[in-house]
Amino acid sequence: MTNLLRTGAAYLAATMKASVSDTITYRRGGASVSLSATRGRTEFQAVNGDGTVIEVVSADWIVDPDDLVLNGSETLPRKGDTIDDGVATYQVMPPQGSDKAYRQDATKQRLRIHTKQVGA
Repeated sequence: MTNLLRTGAAYLAATMKASVSDTITYRRGGASVSLSATRGRTEFQAVNGDGTVIEVVSADWIVDPDDLVLNGSETLPRKGDTIDDGVATYQVMPPQGSDKAYRQDATKQRLRIHTKQVGA
């Protein structure tokens, strides 16, 4: 029996990649890869040094995990990696209180990479 959720997620992922993605360059140290990514954003709440709750907005990049290949190996995003979209540079950063800078959808067909703009 066909898994309807997986089929629908695959269709959505392919449509997003073909219709609403731009080419980015993902870098870790001296390794890099160009891949298609859809821009997104996530709003988080964080607590600053004096205990005040602040709203933080992450610049997100939604990618096909099979495209994230560095030095010949599939990889997962890591804090400190960078993304360049041709206009600005973004640093991969996990939200406060988390050690992961990405979320994977339930079908593992898309990665949402959380970043912060660090350069023009």
